[in-house]
Amino acid sequence: MYLVNRRQESPRGNYVFPGTDYLDDIEVDGHRVGQVDYGINLLGDRLYINMLEINPTHQRLGLGLGVLWNLWRTHQVPIVLLYQYTSSDGFWYRAHRRFAAAGAETRA
Repeated sequence: MYLVNRRQESPRGNYVFPGTDYLDDIEVDGHRVGQVDYGINLLGDRLYINMLEINPTHQRLGLGLGVLWNLWRTHQVPIVLLYQYTSSDGFWYRAHRRFAAAGAETRA
């Protein structure tokens, strides 16, 4: 699983402005299977997940957790979820538990 940056910008009015907002494609074996929209605030001490989307045919394979782990390893800052859809409650519950067990921080 790889994250391929599609966009990196810092537009005024964005939720992390003047930090940086990223939109990355999630690729497996050269095929796009989803995307993640996240931002890092100006202080560089928080990573905000705006949207994490995995195509339905690739869900429940651990890709979402892999994306979060990749982002945490790269940036080493707490991951903060901006909005949680009801249909993703189970995923985020598992993510919070696994990250806590690894000593990494996630917040809703």
